[in-house]
Amino acid sequence: MAGQPLQILEVIDLGLILTVLKLVVSLFAIWLGYRIVGNYLSRVGKRLHLEEHVLNFIRLVTKIFSVWLSLMIVVQILGLPTDWFVGASALVGTAIGFGSTQTIGNFLAGLYILISRPFTVRDFVKIGDVEGQVEEITINYTMMYVQTRNLVKIPNMQILNSKITHFTKEGVIDYSFPLNYFDHSLNNERIINNVLEPVIEEFYKEHGEKLVDKPKYYLVDADQAKKVFSLRLFFKKGDARSLYNLHPVLLGMMLDRYYQEKNR
Repeated sequence: MAGQPLQILEVIDLGLILTVLKLVVSLFAIWLGYRIVGNYLSRVGKRLHLEEHVLNFIRLVTKIFSVWLSLMIVVQILGLPTDWFVGASALVGTAIGFGSTQTIGNFLAGLYILISRPFTVRDFVKIGDVEGQVEEITINYTMMYVQTRNLVKIPNMQILNSKITHFTKEGVIDYSFPLNYFDHSLNNERIINNVLEPVIEEFYKEHGEKLVDKPKYYLVDADQAKKVFSLRLFFKKGDARSLYNLHPVLLGMMLDRYYQEKNR
């Protein structure tokens, strides 16, 4: 009689130990598989030259699947009723939906941006009123390096509702800006021969190593008050810093030469 409780205790302990072992081994196998798949994706991404945000998206999908599989295994091993799991998931999902509508919207918008790829990391773009180089694309926001040398985070929901202007073409930042201070005191020949051409030659001679091509100019508008020229600069993709540094230099050189010519 005295040995019967010990036998029952041994049976209970053995069952509990087996359950815990099953749980630990299963979760470890999932974790190990997740790490192996992650390392494999990193190697394939480098070999195929995939953008970092694409790899981040694939890693996110893999992580979500691993978490879902882990939860299903826990439910199965512990013998929890499936309807309990489904009901709890629905309740948690409803609570999250009411409390985090904006977060979920950013999440879905981030998935759309990662899949549709309206821009990629290191592209130079203008999103709404924010102009700069894309530094990072995540599920919730897009980070941009702007002219003030700051990093600006834009919620992905806002990006979907914004106009996007792309300045990056075939690995080159093709950036244009207006020169709208030429009045009619100078004719086109003097503006071109004595201001635009010599300044561009001098600028390209001093800073050509930072540029992909020599700056170009176009007459884009003219009225009774002034003439407007557009000036195009060409930098390597990802080199927004040079654009930010040299844009005001060229603008200053143009202004100085223009007023020198005007006062002759």
